[in-house]
Amino acid sequence: EKNSKEERISNGWFDGFKPCKYAGTIYDKSGISLFHVIRFNSIHILSILHFGLLILLEYDTIGLLTIVENMHYIMMHISGLCMGIALLCNSKKFITYCILINTELMQQEIKLPKMQEVYRKNNIFFKSFMKMSTSMFIWGFIATFFRRPLFDRKTHMTVPHEGWVPFEINTWPRYFAVCTFQFAVGLNLASGHLATVLSYVIHAKHLCGQFEILSILIQDTFKDDLNAENNKIEENKPQREMFIKSRMSYIVQRHHLLLKCFDLFQSLYSAFLFTLSLTSGIMFCTLIYMITDPKSSSFLITEFVTLLFSEMTVIGCYCWFGQEMSDWWDHIREVVYNIPWYKESIKTQKTLLNIITGSTKDKTIMAGGLQEFTVKGFSEMVQASFSYFNMLKAVR
Repeated sequence: EKNSKEERISNGWFDGFKPCKYAGTIYDKSGISLFHVIRFNSIHILSILHFGLLILLEYDTIGLLTIVENMHYIMMHISGLCMGIALLCNSKKFITYCILINTELMQQEIKLPKMQEVYRKNNIFFKSFMKMSTSMFIWGFIATFFRRPLFDRKTHMTVPHEGWVPFEINTWPRYFAVCTFQFAVGLNLASGHLATVLSYVIHAKHLCGQFEILSILIQDTFKDDLNAENNKIEENKPQREMFIKSRMSYIVQRHHLLLKCFDLFQSLYSAFLFTLSLTSGIMFCTLIYMITDPKSSSFLITEFVTLLFSEMTVIGCYCWFGQEMSDWWDHIREVVYNIPWYKESIKTQKTLLNIITGSTKDKTIMAGGLQEFTVKGFSEMVQASFSYFNMLKAVR
């Protein structure tokens, strides 16, 4: 019963499908996914109008701090909307990738103890990451939503955010209506970003696990050559050749499958990451401005430090796991090179050479072919945000 329960949980949650389906960032031709897609995009559009119209219509009456704060919220919603649309347009690829995870990647003909350990560690990681990510987004949502009503009250009807509404908030029903709308706005934004970072990390970690499993399989295939004496190898040479031939056929098949999955991952998330790279610099810039402004209250600084930590952590996750995928892909080449290939037959050597050649191709996660999503790419995005900050600081 416990195993079947874990299987049901993993079938949809540990492949990133259900978080994105219920957030409204993919469409699987079902009525519930259509509802969530319409809800997700509609609330984001209303959110952009809610914060943007305040700047356009009341520019002269609100302070610069409020303008920058609303600019940050606008960029967060534009980022969430565009990233969601990028995934939505690639729903077919997304579903294909999830199917590959649950069929091709999770079903191994050869099951070694070390390979099973990789699966076990990945499942533990997925559970921990989902819990920590959800907790972080909930904390960010609470800090953002309750800061003004609890600590920066100007009137007895202080709403969570300063945004444009087509009426004056002078009655309790109107006040609760605006608070409910802004609650839905914040929840929609947080759930969308949570779902997308979960799907990206889960998809990347599955692929990293498969790269590790392939490396284990290659090492296990040639472990006798590393440990046994030469005369013992000669005695068992016919059996060894049959064994290696069978294993190499399977290894090449898995290597081609993983190459296909890597290319599908790149194609699926390219536009998504490109949108993120365009908006992240401006979001960081406005956050740093709010934190360093002398007019900012201690509660406002606390809120935006929380947001800065959350947003940098999310961007860091995208870059970290992009780097991990590249590193594990390169690791396959190193494993093949370090085995005693020179003791094998010419045919086996050629097969190993083909694997090395295939693994030599640059496999770096790119955003639209322009921005790397690696550790190096993360530092570049942070540097860009400080450039934007210096430009904005000149207006202060």
